[in-house]
Parts: sequence; structure tokens; C-alpha cells
Amino acid sequence: MKNFTYIKSALNRIKAFFIHMKNNIVLIFAIILSLTIQSSAILAAPQSPYDGSMVSIPGTVQAENFDNGGEGVAYHDTEISNRGGQYRTNEGVDIESSMDKGSRYNVGWIKADEWLEYTINVQSSGNYVLEARVASKDKGGTFHIEFNGIDRTGSMTIPNTGSNGKWTTLTKKISLNAGQQIMRIYFDKSGRYSVGNLNYVRITQSNVPAPTSTPTQTLAPTPSPTQTPATPTDNGWNLVWSDEFDGTSINKSKWEVYEGETEPYPLGDSCFRPNALTVSGGLAHFAIMRTPTTCYSTDQYGNGGKLANHNYAGAGIGSIFAPSGNVLSEGRWETRARFPNGAGTTAYILLWPADDIWTAEVDFAEAIGSNTNEVTFTQHWDGTNNDKTEEISHSTDITQFHEYAVEMKNGLLKWYVDDQLIATQTQHFATRKMGFAAGTWAGSCASRWPGCPTGTTMPVYLDIDYVRVYT
Repeated sequence: MKNFTYIKSALNRIKAFFIHMKNNIVLIFAIILSLTIQSSAILAAPQSPYDGSMVSIPGTVQAENFDNGGEGVAYHDTEISNRGGQYRTNEGVDIESSMDKGSRYNVGWIKADEWLEYTINVQSSGNYVLEARVASKDKGGTFHIEFNGIDRTGSMTIPNTGSNGKWTTLTKKISLNAGQQIMRIYFDKSGRYSVGNLNYVRITQSNVPAPTSTPTQTLAPTPSPTQTPATPTDNGWNLVWSDEFDGTSINKSKWEVYEGETEPYPLGDSCFRPNALTVSGGLAHFAIMRTPTTCYSTDQYGNGGKLANHNYAGAGIGSIFAPSGNVLSEGRWETRARFPNGAGTTAYILLWPADDIWTAEVDFAEAIGSNTNEVTFTQHWDGTNNDKTEEISHSTDITQFHEYAVEMKNGLLKWYVDDQLIATQTQHFATRKMGFAAGTWAGSCASRWPGCPTGTTMPVYLDIDYVRVYT
């Protein structure tokens, strides 16, 4: 009996222990669950209007003023950074300064299956006219607009407007119910390079009934189509070669990455370095960095060959000697770029002879960082003897993205900025094959141009969005 009593007492103690542990486990589980719910509430910010107020309809919805809430809540963008670097710089949507009259910003670099949402308040049920302000350099893509999950517009196609800065208005008649709702702009298919650019959506009342077709609800994203071969542009040019810089490193089949001296002293004080050239976010970044460099001196007169010590590094590329590079004797070359800012810094975008002999050069965008309101176009010829030049300058903010282009045909050079003809020059050199090149470098303190860079915070960058060549 004594042993039985002892065993029974031990079993009761064990039972009490497990009951105690059970209660503690339940308590611990409840605490973990509570913390998880609180953390999720903190991490997943609720969706709300950008400036705190719903957009009243009739009214205008600015593309850049999508709701607060972040990726997957208020918008979906395939990249984590704002490629345009403007306005809402901590968001993933690509926003740039707009060239549309009366507008400050627009959304660009739009890809298939991206979307934007806006909280709106429709004042009354009825018929409306929806206007979408869009632009596209090449054939654009398609999109539709949903209201509370219902597609009210059907597919809308962005046409080739001739430039990413040339805008047109698409119009649709729609019917809307009154009240608060979420307007989602869903980008279905890309065009040749992107869906296009979007500035705003304006919705006004209409007395004309909207189409009676039954609206459909979007159930799943539409997959992106295979990119189609290039077709002639509106001005008759055919795209034959391009680089959109969509990877994570420079495509060395298309580009030779420069090494050696950028410009001989006392004009320059830098060497080309491959590590000063990077690719990210759909841009090629050409840095100017303050770092000791040593390289073999090379100049356009062929007088190089000696080691030179410098205080800066720059970056450069050219299409002439690359395995899949491009050279043409006639054509159109265009690029979208923004230039570095800072005294003693400079960047160039040019055409260079395919035989690498300096008998001709066409700088169709060149600027110095001490003058951020001017870009120059310079034609060089007879370089090995006297370097004759003809130069034209144009007033623009070089620290913002602009499209620069040159056409070389029938003995003429035509220079464009944002698809506007700025100047026409007689071609002063004999027709020859030319290739695209771009680069950055720092001047020396013994030079008046581009000047002394010692007071400039570095690194600074030339950023290039794309290079396209037409025949």
C-alpha cells in the first residue's frame, strides 16, 4: 500500500505538471499569434489616397498620384526602384519630369502586367467621357481601366506618337455608378519597347449614352507577347540596332568598354576604367570617380604610348569594334540621357569613324557639369591637321532626361532634342562609316574647359536609357 500511495502521488504531480505546461503553451501561442497579427498590420500599410483626399469625379486623376500602400497594394511595378528618379522617389513606380504642356510629372517605362490604383469618389451615376493622356516613341501597348474590379473601358491602344515627349489623348465613353471606388489602370501588353507613357486620366460627364456591351471582370493577368520585328517609324526610318540596357551588366557583344586615357593632360585628368561603368534599373551609368589611376596615354593624334598618372576615373563605350556592334555611313542615331552635374566634369555622346582615324567626329550631345543649362552639337573635320569645327548650343536642363538624335544623310547633319529639329549643318567631311560612342571624364585644374573638379562631390554620372540606330 505504501508503494501504491507513493506511485499515486507521483502520478498526480506529473499530471499537474502537464496541466501547467499546457496552460503555458496556450499562453505562449496566444502571445505569438498576437505579435504576428500586430506585425502584419504594421508591415502591410493600408491603402489610402495619396494626398489624403479621394479624387472627385468628374475630375482628373494624375498618373503619379497613385494611392499610398506600396507594392502589391496600391500598385505593381516589375522593378523596385523609380527609374525616372522624380517625385515619389521611395516608390517603385517610374516617374519622370513631363514634357506635356502644363504638367510636372508622368509615369514612364511601363511594362506589361503592371498596374496603378486610385481611390475616387464618383459624384453621381451616369455616362462619362474618359480621356487618357499618353505618349510612345514607337508602337505602344494596350491597357484597360477597372472600377471596383469591373473593366469599363475595354482595351485601349497607345499609338506611336513620334516621341516619348509627344502626347495624344485617347477617348472612351463609359458609364459609372456613384460612390467611393477603386480605379485600377491595368497595363495588358507591351509595344515594341514598353506599354508607353501615361500623364493623366480625365473623366467628364456626358449626355451621350455609353456603349451597352456588358463589362467584363478581369480574372487574371494577360501574358506579355513576343516582341515583334521592327517596322518603319512614322518618319520613314527603320530600326536596325539597339540596346535598352535592361540587363545587369554591359553587353560586350554590342560594346567595346574603353580603357586608357580619356583626354591627355593638361585637358584631362582621368583614365577610363571598366568598373566605372555599371548597368541597373534599365540604365547604363557612366561614373566620374575621384580615385588615383594609371593608364597608357592615347590621344586622337596617335601620340600616345606613355604611362600617365591621373586623379580620376571615367567610363566609356563604343560600338565600332564590338563583335555585334554597329557602323553606318548614313542613318539616324538616338539616345535618351541625362548628364552629370559638377564643375570639372563632362560627358559626350558622339559618332566616331569606323576606321578609328580622327578625320571626322560628330558630337550630337556634349555638356560640362559647370553649365547645366546648355548642351552642344559639334561637327569636327580634318582633325589630324587643324581640327575644323562647327558648333551649335541649345538651352536645356542637362540634369534631366532628354532624347538626343542626329541624322546623317544626303550630305546633311540634322540635330534633334526631344524630337524637335534644332539645327541642320552641311556635312563637311567625306561620307564614311561611323559608330556610336559615349563617355565621361574629369578635367584637370590646369584646364579652362571643362575646368577643375576638386570641389565637386563625386561620383557623378551620365545615365543612358537606350541607344537606337535607324536606316
